[in-house]
Amino acid sequence: MIREMTDTDIDKAINIWKNAMPLAHKNIPQEYWDTLLPNILDELKNADEKYVYVEDKMIVGFIAMRTKDNYIYELCVDSGMQGTGIGTQLVDKLKTAHQYLTLHVYEQNVNVGFYTSPRQAFKEIAESLKPARKYPKLFMKWSK
Repeated sequence: MIREMTDTDIDKAINIWKNAMPLAHKNIPQEYWDTLLPNILDELKNADEKYVYVEDKMIVGFIAMRTKDNYIYELCVDSGMQGTGIGTQLVDKLKTAHQYLTLHVYEQNVNVGFYTSPRQAFKEIAESLKPARKYPKLFMKWSK
């Protein structure tokens, strides 16, 4: 079941993120993710739209978006629940309400194929490597 994320859900969402990121990006060290944690916390607190996926009364995934440019800050599913359609359902929740969605995904993300699959149909717009960043990201967009 998908429902709106509340402030009391943020700690659980952060724990899912902390566990899933190193598994999805095996070539990026844990220290890198630790430095991003304050940013992720801010994004979750300030997201215009944010939803959690709940199964058996437990949060097992979440998605958070900024509406001014329909930018998905984060999409994360518990590592034990990946591949079960939860990510698809969370993205579909946003797709039904918006004409387009944008996001960045690390090139090293082992799940990058999720976004480019025919089902999701995100298209690569550009590669983004800021001088301060060691790890390149792909900028992607989905449109109706």
